[in-house]
Amino acid sequence: MNEKQYLELATLYFQNLDDSPYRSVEEQYHDWMQFVDMLCSMQLVIKENSLEKSFCRIGTVFRDEELMRALEPRPFSPNTATEDVILGIFQTLLKKGETAAQNGIFLPFDVLRMLHEFTYPEIMAIVLSFMPDLNRKYERIYGVLQEEPAESIRPTVGFVYDICALFMPMQYEDIALLSDEDGYLGTFVFDRRFQGKADESSLSKRLCLNERIRDFLMGNPGKMGKLYPYARILAGEEGQEAPIAGDETAAQVLELMGGLIEREKRGVIQLSGEQGTGKKFLLRYLAGLTGQSFLSVDLPLLLNMEYRDREALLYDIIGKCMIEGVYLHLDHVPYEEKDRKAVQEVLALLQKYIMLLFASSDQEELSEAVTDGVWFSVEFHRPSAGLQKEFWKHFGEEKQLHFSPELDLDVIVSKYSLTPKAICQIADRLSVSGEEQIDEQILSEAIRKECKVNFGSKAKRLQTGFTWEDMELNQESEQELKRIVAYAKNRAVVYENYGFAKKMPYGRGFSVLLYGPPGTGKTMAATVLANELKLDIYRIDLSQIGSKYIGETEKNLSAIFETGKHANAILFFDEADALFTKRTEVSSSNDRYANAEIAYLLQKIEEYDGISFLATNNLNNFDAAFRRRLTFIVPMNLPDAEIRQRLWEKVFPEEMPKENIDFTAISKQAELSGSSIKSAALQAAYLAAWEKRPVTRLDVLDAIDREYKKNGALSIRQDLIRGKF
Repeated sequence: MNEKQYLELATLYFQNLDDSPYRSVEEQYHDWMQFVDMLCSMQLVIKENSLEKSFCRIGTVFRDEELMRALEPRPFSPNTATEDVILGIFQTLLKKGETAAQNGIFLPFDVLRMLHEFTYPEIMAIVLSFMPDLNRKYERIYGVLQEEPAESIRPTVGFVYDICALFMPMQYEDIALLSDEDGYLGTFVFDRRFQGKADESSLSKRLCLNERIRDFLMGNPGKMGKLYPYARILAGEEGQEAPIAGDETAAQVLELMGGLIEREKRGVIQLSGEQGTGKKFLLRYLAGLTGQSFLSVDLPLLLNMEYRDREALLYDIIGKCMIEGVYLHLDHVPYEEKDRKAVQEVLALLQKYIMLLFASSDQEELSEAVTDGVWFSVEFHRPSAGLQKEFWKHFGEEKQLHFSPELDLDVIVSKYSLTPKAICQIADRLSVSGEEQIDEQILSEAIRKECKVNFGSKAKRLQTGFTWEDMELNQESEQELKRIVAYAKNRAVVYENYGFAKKMPYGRGFSVLLYGPPGTGKTMAATVLANELKLDIYRIDLSQIGSKYIGETEKNLSAIFETGKHANAILFFDEADALFTKRTEVSSSNDRYANAEIAYLLQKIEEYDGISFLATNNLNNFDAAFRRRLTFIVPMNLPDAEIRQRLWEKVFPEEMPKENIDFTAISKQAELSGSSIKSAALQAAYLAAWEKRPVTRLDVLDAIDREYKKNGALSIRQDLIRGKF
């Protein structure tokens, strides 16, 4: 074939070619198939006019294609003029795709090419490898040109070299790049399983697109494949609103992203904060703004894999990010020392190929030592009471909830501190509950179910069935307890509406110390308040908290308060003087550690956004400095005669038969605590039931005598009978 014939062939294939942009992927792939057909036709002519026999030396076999490459100049090859024409066609095809992208038509082939900045030989290698997926005829064509069987034929590096040499100068470096299994193309573009044996010639290496590249070019991006269940896509939604609490945070993250990208710096942006505070919501919002989704990887699942399996999966993750142009997000990044090395290895591999990483952690901040790049931390917190109120309105409207007109959301957000995720989940459940109208009782119960946690052996949930009617207190103590309820229900108003949040940004909870003799109703008072506020209350087992090992007590206390925070619970420290005793003079290391534990406890109580109850039998056991830092101190005194009478009259159920009991006289004679009165009444009831008769005055007096003896006093039964006591 002479020069004129080559030019006629090129004209035949592309007689109407112009640089107008592509309108569809079908139009683009049609042109690329024509281009490959033209190049294969020219290569077939060259092959038919070349030496056809194989040349052998002892122990070595040279393929025709390899031998002919060694013979220069090649016979019957196009000259410079023809090369320029073919190159012009090639460049026009690329330009048509680029112009389409400028017009808003992003075709897979051009997206891939622009994302990775492939060279001309690399582009042709991808095009030739992709053709058999578009049309099986190329398997037969490649088989003829490569003198191989026609089953599952894929182009070799040598074949790509021959095709490219028709219209562009080729260098040895091009062969090396195409055949390098560990290089960029070998790792992320071509499937290693089809690349041949390690001892084969570089020119004999086969080039088969990996599954992810092939799916992308075929218009099926987003398939997770082997990545499921280790990862998921966080995509933005069209018209998605900014998170109610995330406008400033979103702007901060966007600024960090822009700075790293502009300066071409490798970096990690950490999103730190407890679960449910909106980290993934923010990523979805950013995905909507930038047009690029996030591949969110559950890092602990990867760290539990064998090293080889983990490495293979990481390469698949990297490939998906680079091919599809998605950001990579590592979720639940562990912070403990035992995981440090594994996290460093993962980040080191990822940052070889990915400039910008996102990492989420429940901790405040991870150590920068885990990465060599630039590290930024963006903190997420539970929204303020005012913002929580907006979340309730937002999700209530979204889920079509009908809130009762009497429902005061200020009271709700005053009592419960919730994450946006928790509010959304509660609204979801209420939307399918069938409730026509959501009042405070229904909403509070739903919140308590959502917040239910397990403290393990360190705490026990107390029953909250008691009400104000079950208690008999002096006026001072009762008023103080009701004042606490009022405080708890109006925190949102004080902090948000009245502006105290600016003055006191931390420690919006409060602490209550109940002190008085045993049996005066300290535990009952705490449960009554919990019932009134519709909050769960947990009694802390102090024996499970204190430890002889340095730092262990602090660790246990931290876990208690953290769990309490998630539960929106009242924490009740009974017999608190076991921990909150007067601080000792520092005379030994033990004294220093004891004082440090007390100081740490004070800090955690002040930081806790909920309510902490402490109970003691002796106020004098508490350090004065500690008492000053408490919000409320409520005396729980022994009841006087009037209160004792009311307690006696209420303690026996209506179903209990009674006769000849003068509660007025008994109340004046016997000075008992509320719990002792309950115990005595129960003993009297058991005695009457044993003898199958009503409870009498003598039964009650006998039970009172037992209570006195139980408390270490002498028998007073006769004095009670005579009315002298």
